[in-house]
Amino acid sequence: MASYHGSHSGLGGLSGSRPCLTETHADCGHLGSVGYSFWNGGRRVLLLCQCGCHSACSLASRPPFVSRTTWEALCSCPGAVLAAAKLDQAERDAPDFSDSARRWHERWEARRPEQRRAAKREAFEAARAARADKSRAQIRDIYVAELRARGLTVPSELMLDATADAIARNSDRFSVVYRARLLAEQGRNLRKTSPGFGSWSGDS
Repeated sequence: MASYHGSHSGLGGLSGSRPCLTETHADCGHLGSVGYSFWNGGRRVLLLCQCGCHSACSLASRPPFVSRTTWEALCSCPGAVLAAAKLDQAERDAPDFSDSARRWHERWEARRPEQRRAAKREAFEAARAARADKSRAQIRDIYVAELRARGLTVPSELMLDATADAIARNSDRFSVVYRARLLAEQGRNLRKTSPGFGSWSGDS
């Protein structure tokens, strides 16, 4: 894993950043470790610093792993600007992951439908927790980032819009309008993959 700095233990066994461990809390952007993990397809993973100095941040009550989009949207810690610059440097320095590794990951993911469903639900709930004062477009971006942070496939544009709408309404269900549009999209996709579906010549 290529990271902008390593995480350290010393905060009651929890992960903490170098600034917090050296009592320079104002320099910490609430990030204990940042890198690229093989297990989520080479995508970036952010591990939050667990120091108590971040207790006033909106991210303090969230799970320790977040996407960069969520971190940028919610983190109010004073060192966030410096941490963002280090993230950019880590992105430039990170190694590429081979196509074979990505294919292996996709096969590994396909064998775990239950874990994927749970991870998808986690992404939905993470985006819902961050929905306050956000537009549907912003919620959609956060949801996409949460999916990618978990190594999940991003769905169609229409499905993303329907999900962002549900999150904005704080609902677990798609609206009637979006359900109808999604059914129509499924029908179109089925006709593309099965040309004979839905056709009848009328001959007896």
